[in-house]
Amino acid sequence: QGSPECQDSLRKMKIFTPLMTFLPAAVSALEDRNEAASTLFTESVVRNILDLLANAIDTNKANQDFILSNFKIYETIEMVMNQNEYLELAGKGCLVLSHLLWTSPKGQKLFTTS
Repeated sequence: QGSPECQDSLRKMKIFTPLMTFLPAAVSALEDRNEAASTLFTESVVRNILDLLANAIDTNKANQDFILSNFKIYETIEMVMNQNEYLELAGKGCLVLSHLLWTSPKGQKLFTTS
């Protein structure tokens, strides 16, 4: 778990927007084996983004709510977890999902009704 101050600073500095824009594009490029994008969209980069997201939302209601309200997190996590090539990324997607839903009734509702 990250410190609450560091977690909050990520939201205040608007770091989530580029991460949540980059993540689905990267997963899609990995699945498509897009060679033109392979230097930018690497498994390592996606893994690091998922780690950062997991630590940023772990027990942080403000960040959880922000992610849930501002991004297509259901579709993004579904994409990460359902790809078949990179099992570690699917596992990291599960970790993000667990941190997102553990203390968030709003998140629990989204993922149980979608």
